[in-house]
Amino acid sequence: MINGLTVSRTGAFKGDFGTGSSPVEAGWVRITPSTRYSASLGYGWVSGTVDARDRATGTALRRDFNFTALGTFAVKVPNGTYDVTVTLGDAAGAHDQMGVYLEGARADTASTGKNQFSAKTYRVTVADGQLTVRLDDLGGADGT
Repeated sequence: MINGLTVSRTGAFKGDFGTGSSPVEAGWVRITPSTRYSASLGYGWVSGTVDARDRATGTALRRDFNFTALGTFAVKVPNGTYDVTVTLGDAAGAHDQMGVYLEGARADTASTGKNQFSAKTYRVTVADGQLTVRLDDLGGADGT
């Protein structure tokens, strides 16, 4: 599951993952399960069965999220090195062994408890004009 994604560098991208009706963090773009990647949009889900929940509590960024057992999100960016912050968490439930992959390489395996959020920043180099973020359930009690 993912709440937010920030790609830092000139022309930064800030995506707030949630439902089509939940609030969006000021200055961020709405990402829903139906936000599919297109060249004209420049970001979106490229694979996976994705769903969303709005817990109706907390900030606009943390109250809702997209989730998947295996899904890839992409952002069109110029080649270069970026600091990528991935925010994970759920106000209503724990999630364990969430694999976070950036540009095909595992960056982390994250677990969060109920109402616990993790916002970690990773440095990644993009060489193909598209930053990819893959989420993969690596086991545990939760299937997403």
